Amino acid sequence: MLSTKKIKAFTIAELLVVLVLTSIVVSLALVVLNLVQKQISGIQINLQKQNEIQVLEKALWKDLNSNKLFYNPKKEILICTNPTDSITYSFGENFILRNLDTIDITVQNKYFYMDGEIVYNGAFDALEIELSQKFQNKSLFIFQKKDVAYYMNRINNNTRKKY
Repeated sequence: MLSTKKIKAFTIAELLVVLVLTSIVVSLALVVLNLVQKQISGIQINLQKQNEIQVLEKALWKDLNSNKLFYNPKKEILICTNPTDSITYSFGENFILRNLDTIDITVQNKYFYMDGEIVYNGAFDALEIELSQKFQNKSLFIFQKKDVAYYMNRINNNTRKKY
């Protein structure tokens, strides 16, 4: 007589259940991966914006504290000069050009100050830059550090003019 041995195996129904569950797990993993990639992309964009702001702020601090400053509102050019070099900042619609370097920042408003008073052209000693909504409407305030000799000379010049 022929004996039939039963082979231990999974049924088609059991295999289909495993395939359905596996496809659900894989699709959830892909959705989560997509969400993580979007978050990382957003973080990279924010980091790039913060980097641009820091580059601008550091350059302005350095240039404003080591040069004489002038602003031309008609050409929208800030000029920093010293005996050996000059640096220009050109304010475009969506960028700032520092000599030949492009800083990808959109400026909303610029205010120039001289001894605490707003000036509209010429020499200044402080600068306030309001950035666009793209940069969370941040504001940068950069000023020249002046020593006591500046104020003493200014007082002496004012008293000489009176006499």
